[in-house]
Amino acid sequence: MSFSLIINKNNVGFNNSNYKYSFLQGNVNFTDMEMCISSAQVPYSFFNITQAYNNNKIDIQWPGNPILNITLPNGFYTVTDINQYLQNIFIQYGYYIIDSTGNNEYFFNMSYNPTYYAINLLFFLIPTSLPSGYTLPGTFAGFPAITQTLTFSVINNMKDYLGFANGIYPSNVFINNSIISSTPPIGSYINSIIIRSSLANNNITSPSDIVDSFAISDTSFGTNIDYIAPFPKWIAINNGNYNSFNITLYDQNLNDIDVLDNNILITILIRKRK
Repeated sequence: MSFSLIINKNNVGFNNSNYKYSFLQGNVNFTDMEMCISSAQVPYSFFNITQAYNNNKIDIQWPGNPILNITLPNGFYTVTDINQYLQNIFIQYGYYIIDSTGNNEYFFNMSYNPTYYAINLLFFLIPTSLPSGYTLPGTFAGFPAITQTLTFSVINNMKDYLGFANGIYPSNVFINNSIISSTPPIGSYINSIIIRSSLANNNITSPSDIVDSFAISDTSFGTNIDYIAPFPKWIAINNGNYNSFNITLYDQNLNDIDVLDNNILITILIRKRK
């Protein structure tokens, strides 16, 4: 005896990472049965920078101005996205000048450095007066009394994302600076998905309800994470009578996942244990 079950958004439970399947015929007896995940499609819809992760705050200080406390809205950000967000802040507060061709010139830049698997922070000296050929925006924050850079503060868990220890950068504001992150940056806290089920009796692992796992690879945010099991990974089912069971998604460290899009599809195979 064998059959397959489909888990989709109609089975969503108390959040978008927990799903409850109710058997149509009511109570079902499972004795000496086993299960496996055949395939899974999960929308890549979990943010990497959020208030919950405590990694969404940055402090910037332009010379002679108060510290600017910046809070990134919850979202999925690349380093390029953060740099663009900061440039929009710089425009709002006048932390830039305009060159002769009408382009904004900023005095800070954040970028990837793939050679070193790191993030690069660039700080450029802010002059004490307007250079020839440049103009000022109407919101300009003012020239410093001494040529120096702005400062960038890494706080809370932004250190994980950027790979910089918490603190104020650069250490010397009176020279141009190029600073490489000291530890590998964590672009996302979630790089794999673990599937657990209340049916499972995987008694050689802890926790014993793990059914399968798969990596997030060759997938960009906003698209589907597609998984097809390379072979059936049969897991014993606890003997008993069931009118329902749960399927729950966790990250590689068994932390809850805050899934935004519940339009998932998971195919489960169940058969008599061989």
